[in-house]
Amino acid sequence: MSSITPGNGPARQKLAITCTGKLGPMPELSPLLPCPACHLPITVGQFYTCFPVGCGGNAENRRRAREGSPYPMVFIAVHWACVTGDDSESRLAL
Repeated sequence: MSSITPGNGPARQKLAITCTGKLGPMPELSPLLPCPACHLPITVGQFYTCFPVGCGGNAENRRRAREGSPYPMVFIAVHWACVTGDDSESRLAL
C-alpha cells in the first residue's frame, strides 16, 4: 500500500504519524499479511488499519524524501482489534 506524503521539509514536521482509520473488511484477493502486533495473518473479512513507515528502498523515493518533496509512502497493515482492543471482530477473542 502506498500514498503520497510529504518528505522531511517543514510540512513533514507538522504531521503526526497516525493510522489510516478502520479499513476493510480485507478483500478476497488480498495476500495474507502478518500483523506485526499479534503475528497472526490478516485474513479475508477482517478489519485492519495501516501505519506509515517511510519511503522504502526505492532510490527515487528516498531522494524525494531527503529533499522534502512528496513521495509514495510505505505502510504496514495491523488488525483493527490489535490497535483498538475491540475484540468483536478479532480471532484473538476466540
